[in-house]
Amino acid sequence: MYSNRRKTLQTVLPLFDFKVPFGGALDAENRWVTLATLIPWDEVEADYCRHFGDTGNDAYPARMALGALIIKERLKLTDEETVAQLRENPYLQYFIGLKEYTTKAPFDASLMVQCSVPQSLILNLSLFTSISMVFSLP
Repeated sequence: MYSNRRKTLQTVLPLFDFKVPFGGALDAENRWVTLATLIPWDEVEADYCRHFGDTGNDAYPARMALGALIIKERLKLTDEETVAQLRENPYLQYFIGLKEYTTKAPFDASLMVQCSVPQSLILNLSLFTSISMVFSLP
């Protein structure tokens, strides 16, 4: 089931709204911040939510699900290491749509195996100018 009730996530999150511990701010030139601005999260979310019914457990938002898969593939990580990196890195947390830094894992690594990002969403090149660009940013 898809529900947009997860209040800790947003599809569009202004960089200056992300809260980091001990004050300060994220660097607008960071590669993950740059990539987050290139992906049309609202369009991704709209397509993603159409693939879920009205019953079952709540699905994670598209930005979190697809974002975690992009991080995993881009950095060539295991499921466990992806979650560990997400737990430790405020830039990655911003990338997946969290509003503020947290030391808690956003989800369990076992959910990466069950993560359901529809193939049509990934292959829909109208959402991304170039999917290869997403995976080959410096």
